[in-house]
Amino acid sequence: MARYPESSHETLVHIVGNRTPEDVQADPAGALRGLVTAVYQGLLAAGFAEGHPTRPEKDARELGADEEPSWVLATGDTVYVYIEWEEDGTLHRARATDLVLDPETGTTLPQDCFRFTGSLRVEDRNTAEEMVLAEGMGLIVSVWRNAGSLVEIALDAALRNDFQYNFPRIPSDREDPSLDLVFAKAPLEPLGRGAEPPR
Repeated sequence: MARYPESSHETLVHIVGNRTPEDVQADPAGALRGLVTAVYQGLLAAGFAEGHPTRPEKDARELGADEEPSWVLATGDTVYVYIEWEEDGTLHRARATDLVLDPETGTTLPQDCFRFTGSLRVEDRNTAEEMVLAEGMGLIVSVWRNAGSLVEIALDAALRNDFQYNFPRIPSDREDPSLDLVFAKAPLEPLGRGAEPPR
Protein backbone atom coordinates (compact mmCIF):
# COMPACT_ATOMS: atom_id res chain seq x y z
CA MET A 1 0.00 0.00 0.00
CA ALA A 2 1.66 3.15 -1.23
CA ARG A 3 0.94 6.80 -1.85
CA TYR A 4 -0.30 7.33 -5.40
CA PRO A 5 1.46 7.00 -7.88
CA GLU A 6 4.61 5.53 -6.28
CA SER A 7 5.49 1.84 -6.76
CA SER A 8 2.65 1.45 -9.26
CA HIS A 9 3.99 -1.80 -10.68
CA GLU A 10 3.94 -3.55 -7.28
CA THR A 11 1.17 -1.84 -5.31
CA LEU A 12 -2.21 -3.38 -4.59
CA VAL A 13 -3.78 -0.27 -3.00
CA HIS A 14 -2.80 3.32 -3.72
CA ILE A 15 -3.45 5.87 -0.98
CA VAL A 16 -4.79 9.30 -1.95
CA GLY A 17 -6.18 10.50 1.38
CA ASN A 18 -9.00 12.95 0.81
CA ARG A 19 -7.72 13.89 -2.66
CA THR A 20 -9.21 12.75 -5.95
CA PRO A 21 -7.14 11.30 -8.77
CA GLU A 22 -7.85 14.55 -10.63
CA ASP A 23 -6.28 16.56 -7.77
CA VAL A 24 -3.18 14.40 -7.99
CA GLN A 25 -2.94 14.67 -11.76
CA ALA A 26 -3.19 18.46 -11.51
CA ASP A 27 -0.31 18.63 -8.98
CA PRO A 28 1.60 15.32 -9.00
CA ALA A 29 4.48 16.61 -6.86
CA GLY A 30 2.48 18.45 -4.23
CA ALA A 31 -1.06 17.12 -3.90
CA LEU A 32 -0.11 14.27 -1.58
CA ARG A 33 2.94 15.81 0.13
CA GLY A 34 2.69 15.07 3.85
CA LEU A 35 0.15 12.26 3.48
CA VAL A 36 2.46 9.49 4.71
CA THR A 37 3.66 11.65 7.60
CA ALA A 38 0.00 12.25 8.54
CA VAL A 39 -0.61 8.48 8.59
CA TYR A 40 2.50 8.06 10.75
CA GLN A 41 1.36 10.75 13.17
CA GLY A 42 -2.13 9.24 13.24
CA LEU A 43 -0.75 5.83 14.23
CA LEU A 44 1.27 7.44 17.02
CA ALA A 45 -1.77 9.43 18.20
CA ALA A 46 -3.82 6.21 18.22
CA GLY A 47 -1.30 4.74 20.67
CA PHE A 48 0.72 2.46 18.41
CA ALA A 49 4.30 2.01 19.63
CA GLU A 50 6.84 2.00 16.82
CA GLY A 51 9.62 -0.54 16.60
CA HIS A 52 12.32 -1.20 14.00
CA PRO A 53 12.26 -2.32 10.37
CA THR A 54 13.60 -5.73 9.35
CA ARG A 55 17.36 -5.48 9.40
CA PRO A 56 20.47 -7.66 9.11
CA GLU A 57 21.68 -9.06 12.41
CA LYS A 58 25.25 -8.00 11.53
CA ASP A 59 26.59 -5.05 9.60
CA ALA A 60 27.76 -6.09 6.12
CA ARG A 61 31.35 -5.27 7.13
CA GLU A 62 31.15 -7.88 9.91
CA LEU A 63 30.16 -10.73 7.56
CA GLY A 64 32.67 -13.22 6.23
CA ALA A 65 33.19 -13.48 2.47
CA ASP A 66 30.86 -16.50 2.15
CA GLU A 67 28.49 -15.62 4.99
CA GLU A 68 24.86 -14.80 4.24
CA PRO A 69 23.22 -12.24 6.53
CA SER A 70 20.76 -13.36 9.19
CA TRP A 71 17.75 -11.10 9.53
CA VAL A 72 15.96 -9.67 12.55
CA LEU A 73 12.29 -9.31 11.67
CA ALA A 74 10.31 -6.09 12.02
CA THR A 75 9.25 -5.07 15.52
CA GLY A 76 6.64 -2.68 16.88
CA ASP A 77 2.98 -2.93 17.81
CA THR A 78 0.84 -5.31 15.79
CA VAL A 79 -1.31 -3.46 13.27
CA TYR A 80 -4.44 -5.14 11.93
CA VAL A 81 -4.95 -3.77 8.41
CA TYR A 82 -8.32 -3.78 6.64
CA ILE A 83 -9.94 -2.34 3.56
CA GLU A 84 -13.56 -1.20 3.61
CA TRP A 85 -15.93 -0.18 0.86
CA GLU A 86 -19.62 0.49 0.46
CA GLU A 87 -21.66 -1.19 -2.22
CA ASP A 88 -25.44 -0.94 -2.66
CA GLY A 89 -25.71 0.58 0.81
CA THR A 90 -23.84 -2.31 2.47
CA LEU A 91 -20.49 -1.98 4.24
CA HIS A 92 -17.88 -4.57 3.27
CA ARG A 93 -14.67 -5.10 5.24
CA ALA A 94 -11.81 -7.43 4.30
CA ARG A 95 -8.55 -8.23 6.03
CA ALA A 96 -5.70 -6.90 3.91
CA THR A 97 -3.88 -10.14 4.69
CA ASP A 98 -6.61 -12.09 2.83
CA LEU A 99 -5.57 -10.30 -0.36
CA VAL A 100 -2.08 -11.83 -0.31
CA LEU A 101 -1.04 -15.48 -0.79
CA ASP A 102 2.09 -17.25 0.39
CA PRO A 103 2.87 -19.55 -2.57
CA GLU A 104 4.87 -21.91 -0.37
CA THR A 105 1.89 -22.70 1.88
CA GLY A 106 -0.95 -21.82 -0.52
CA THR A 107 -2.62 -19.80 2.26
CA THR A 108 -3.32 -16.17 2.98
CA LEU A 109 -1.18 -14.29 5.46
CA PRO A 110 -1.92 -14.40 9.21
CA GLN A 111 -3.95 -11.36 10.22
CA ASP A 112 -1.45 -10.39 12.96
CA CYS A 113 1.64 -10.29 10.72
CA PHE A 114 2.05 -6.51 10.39
CA ARG A 115 4.18 -4.35 12.71
CA PHE A 116 4.33 -0.57 13.07
CA THR A 117 8.03 0.00 12.50
CA GLY A 118 7.72 3.76 12.02
CA SER A 119 10.22 3.67 9.13
CA LEU A 120 13.77 5.05 9.25
CA ARG A 121 14.62 8.74 9.67
CA VAL A 122 16.34 10.69 6.91
CA GLU A 123 16.97 14.33 6.07
CA ASP A 124 14.38 16.02 3.87
CA ARG A 125 16.26 17.35 0.81
CA ASN A 126 13.94 20.35 0.57
CA THR A 127 13.94 21.49 4.20
CA ALA A 128 17.02 19.77 5.73
CA GLU A 129 14.72 18.66 8.56
CA GLU A 130 14.33 15.07 9.73
CA MET A 131 11.50 13.09 8.16
CA VAL A 132 10.38 9.48 8.02
CA LEU A 133 11.84 7.72 4.98
CA ALA A 134 8.32 6.44 4.22
CA GLU A 135 7.30 10.01 3.34
CA GLY A 136 10.06 10.22 0.75
CA MET A 137 9.25 6.79 -0.69
CA GLY A 138 5.48 6.95 -0.34
CA LEU A 139 5.43 3.47 1.21
CA ILE A 140 2.85 2.79 3.93
CA VAL A 141 2.37 -1.00 4.23
CA SER A 142 4.87 -3.50 2.87
CA VAL A 143 4.78 -7.29 2.49
CA TRP A 144 8.54 -7.55 2.03
CA ARG A 145 11.43 -6.26 4.12
CA ASN A 146 11.66 -2.56 3.51
CA ALA A 147 13.03 -0.07 6.02
CA GLY A 148 11.21 2.69 4.18
CA SER A 149 7.74 1.44 5.13
CA LEU A 150 5.62 2.58 8.09
CA VAL A 151 4.07 -0.86 8.56
CA GLU A 152 6.04 -3.96 7.61
CA ILE A 153 5.38 -7.67 7.60
CA ALA A 154 7.08 -9.68 10.36
CA LEU A 155 7.22 -13.17 8.88
CA ASP A 156 10.21 -15.29 7.92
CA ALA A 157 8.36 -15.97 4.66
CA ALA A 158 8.77 -12.28 3.74
CA LEU A 159 12.51 -12.85 3.36
CA ARG A 160 11.74 -14.90 0.22
CA ASN A 161 9.97 -11.88 -1.34
CA ASP A 162 7.59 -14.03 -3.38
CA PHE A 163 4.10 -13.31 -2.04
CA GLN A 164 1.34 -13.16 -4.65
CA TYR A 165 -1.96 -11.35 -5.07
CA ASN A 166 -5.02 -13.37 -4.08
CA PHE A 167 -6.98 -12.13 -7.11
CA PRO A 168 -10.36 -13.74 -6.28
CA ARG A 169 -10.48 -11.78 -2.98
CA ILE A 170 -9.59 -8.37 -4.41
CA PRO A 171 -12.75 -6.24 -4.79
CA SER A 172 -11.95 -5.05 -8.32
CA ASP A 173 -15.29 -5.65 -10.05
CA ARG A 174 -16.90 -2.41 -8.89
CA GLU A 175 -17.63 0.87 -10.64
CA ASP A 176 -16.15 2.91 -7.78
CA PRO A 177 -12.59 1.67 -7.17
CA SER A 178 -12.13 3.70 -3.97
CA LEU A 179 -11.62 1.94 -0.66
CA ASP A 180 -11.06 3.04 2.91
CA LEU A 181 -7.91 1.83 4.66
CA VAL A 182 -8.38 0.89 8.33
CA PHE A 183 -5.62 0.34 10.90
CA ALA A 184 -6.77 -1.33 14.14
CA LYS A 185 -5.10 -2.26 17.43
CA ALA A 186 -7.31 -5.37 17.76
CA PRO A 187 -8.87 -7.66 15.16
CA LEU A 188 -12.11 -6.51 13.53
CA GLU A 189 -14.72 -8.81 12.04
CA PRO A 190 -14.77 -8.99 8.23
CA LEU A 191 -18.11 -7.89 6.81
CA GLY A 192 -20.12 -8.58 3.66
CA ARG A 193 -17.99 -9.69 0.71
CA GLY A 194 -14.93 -9.34 2.90
CA ALA A 195 -16.23 -12.15 5.12
CA GLU A 196 -16.44 -14.73 2.34
CA PRO A 197 -14.56 -17.98 3.01
CA PRO A 198 -10.84 -17.89 2.12
CA ARG A 199 -10.02 -18.82 -1.49
